[in-house]
Amino acid sequence: MLISGIALALNSCGGNFSRLGDGGATASLVPPTITIEPQSQVVMAGQAATFSVTASGTAPLSYQWSKNGIAVGGAITSSYTTSATATGDTASSYTVTVTNTIGNVTSNTATLTVNNAILPVPTGLLATGGNAQVLLTWNSSAGATSYNIYRGTTSGGESIWANVPGISWTTFIDFGVTNGTKYFYKIASVNSGGISALSSEVSVIPQTLAPGVPAGLVPTIGNVQATARTEMVGKFTRQAIHMAKLTLAPQISAVLKHTVLVSIKAALALIMVVLQNGCEPLAF
Repeated sequence: MLISGIALALNSCGGNFSRLGDGGATASLVPPTITIEPQSQVVMAGQAATFSVTASGTAPLSYQWSKNGIAVGGAITSSYTTSATATGDTASSYTVTVTNTIGNVTSNTATLTVNNAILPVPTGLLATGGNAQVLLTWNSSAGATSYNIYRGTTSGGESIWANVPGISWTTFIDFGVTNGTKYFYKIASVNSGGISALSSEVSVIPQTLAPGVPAGLVPTIGNVQATARTEMVGKFTRQAIHMAKLTLAPQISAVLKHTVLVSIKAALALIMVVLQNGCEPLAF
């Protein structure tokens, strides 16, 4: 009775105690709660992936990891490392159930992405800022059929830019930028087997071109004539081209921009697409 009286006194002072018959008092048991959920993982084929969880509640806590809804044998600790992965493991889902004597809780789902280890990481990524645009160029990767562009405004914070996944050229102009804002870029090679690791990061700040650049031009090269109205957009201006007369010679003809181009590759690509489509592409 003395112990019971002490327990009641402690409860009245804000304690959290329960009577266990006349034998005394003990702290209330707490069911498990997940405080840090497992995170989705991206690895290269052949690598292992590690998932982990942090949980609280009255000890002891037990753990059981599941893959695609099926319990994984031996995966009974707060972290789980897979065996060597293959591209076929992509999109596998992982959860963990945490249990104690009071109850249990199951985590959110974490997803595994396995990229093709053979696909090389793109190299030579360069970013050049203009007026409300950024020009990206990079070296082609053997085996790549396209490239994903990742953009962010903090270093290491890039995510795939939804408007441009999987472009097939190695030059791209990003018109969706704001002058004075610093942008960070990475790219990845893509083919049917998966996506490469991300390239080295580059950064650039687009800004307005200094005044004094001519506002228009009429180029005449060989048998090509065109009337062009140039809208200034930085060191490599964007043009609205109004074709007045265009006669193609037997050889390849060219329409040049009034601009500073960062590479011959970009210039040639622009020429061909303008001739074919009569307009400037966003990616070439």
